[in-house]
Amino acid sequence: MPARCCGAGGGVRSGLPPDVAADLGRDRREAIAATGAATIVTSCPFCEFHIGEHSAVPVINITTLLFEAYETKDDTSGEDSDWKDLPPCRNVE
Repeated sequence: MPARCCGAGGGVRSGLPPDVAADLGRDRREAIAATGAATIVTSCPFCEFHIGEHSAVPVINITTLLFEAYETKDDTSGEDSDWKDLPPCRNVE
C-alpha cells in the first residue's frame, strides 16, 4: 500500500477544516480494507491514532511490534538475551 498521509500528521488535523482530515482518514480506511490486512504497522504516532479512529483494523507502531517480537522470542526460547539491559546507543542528558 503506498505511503500517504492519513489526515492527522503534519498539522493536517489541527490546521485544516475537520472534514479534510476525516476525508483523508476515510480514504486510508478504504485503502486498508482493500488490502485485507489483519493489522496495520506504522512508524507515525499520528497515523497510529487516526487510523485506529477510522478503521476497525488494529494499528501498531513498528517499535511496539519489534519489542513484542523480542519478548516473545525470549519467552519461547527460554533464553534471556539481555537485550533489554543493553546501554543506550547514545548519551541522552
